[in-house]
Amino acid sequence: MIHKLLNFIQKKRIKKLINKLSDVQSIMSHAEEKHIINSNTNKMVKGVLNISNQKVRDIMISRANMKVIEENESFSGMMRIINDTRHSRYPVISENKDHVVGILLTKDLIGTDKKTKVSDVMRPAMLTPEGRRIDNLLHDFQERRSHMSIVVNEYGEVSGLITIENIFEEIFGEIDDEHDAEYEKNATVISVQSPGCYIVSGLTPIDAVNEFFGVDYSDEYLDTFAGLITQKLGRIPETDERFNFDQFKIKIIAADNRRIKKIEVSLANKPK
Repeated sequence: MIHKLLNFIQKKRIKKLINKLSDVQSIMSHAEEKHIINSNTNKMVKGVLNISNQKVRDIMISRANMKVIEENESFSGMMRIINDTRHSRYPVISENKDHVVGILLTKDLIGTDKKTKVSDVMRPAMLTPEGRRIDNLLHDFQERRSHMSIVVNEYGEVSGLITIENIFEEIFGEIDDEHDAEYEKNATVISVQSPGCYIVSGLTPIDAVNEFFGVDYSDEYLDTFAGLITQKLGRIPETDERFNFDQFKIKIIAADNRRIKKIEVSLANKPK
């Protein structure tokens, strides 16, 4: 159905009738109000319309946040990475992240043993330019029966990766699990763990952080404490990662490849 909708909106006769994306969205909202379509259909169609204007670079997982397996990794090391990160597919690299030599699907490890090498089970990697449109990539995934592609820039350097799940999240929205629900429930909590040590939700507004800690971070371009940390690092940090952040010592309590969820904040000079 998604592919049919994409083909439909790309036809010339539709483009002649509809000048702006907002026109289509307005029509869909009106159709929902008149009970011609339901809210789920409206959201899905709007998601399809949105991805027709997006590029791969807009939704890809950045190079810094790629979870990879090295080509010469031992079987036990490979299984440890899989158990720690819980992904179903991994880029396989040789020298560094610019040298992706294949893709490892965890399902291909079923029935293998400790003698299995990464090269024995990896598959060829699909490559996609970062400027390719999302709707076209969706067709590429369908034709090649692939669910992951390595994203490259104009110089052939690896920019990140993208999966079919990333595209579906753009269309249908993120599917939250019970951990996400708890995270949203406690979205703006700052709690005292011990003197000079605090647990801060990633979604805590910057102005709340400023008021609580007596600091003065700008919220002109960013809204949350997680966004502030991500901007400073230039990437999304990993769970259990530690670093200094101005007058604070930071430990990431919970994070995934999309966002920081919970942070431990300690003052450099704890009160006595």
